[in-house]
Amino acid sequence: KVQGYLSMLAEVKSIHIIASTDHINAPVMWNAAQLGRFSWLWYETHTFAHYTEEVSYENSLVVQQSGALEYSSLVHVLHSLTSNGRGVFDILGKEELARKSDSSYQGMPFQELYSKAREQFLVSNDQALRAQLTEFLDHKL
Repeated sequence: KVQGYLSMLAEVKSIHIIASTDHINAPVMWNAAQLGRFSWLWYETHTFAHYTEEVSYENSLVVQQSGALEYSSLVHVLHSLTSNGRGVFDILGKEELARKSDSSYQGMPFQELYSKAREQFLVSNDQALRAQLTEFLDHKL
């Protein structure tokens, strides 16, 4: 209901609404009429912030411990990844497990992950890896 009122306000020439979203499926929260009234301008912008910063504000399926539904969702998402995507996720998972007792470890550096993924022919360039990492974030992995 509130979104409907906001979309009506957005049609007023002297009112400007600025918003941001962090998910590719965000437009489904509005119906066609509301989207038309909002008349959003879409810009894809990446922060390329460190992994811990990127996910510090959301609940990840990997770290949730509330039961079978989250586990089932995680398994479904992992099965929907491409074989190369699963390979990249495998590299990250093994690295995290190998360093789990190191409290100063802040995550695998991008260049190191890129080198390992390229050695295994999982990605052909850094943009492909960035796209894969974005997919992991979108799926809350």
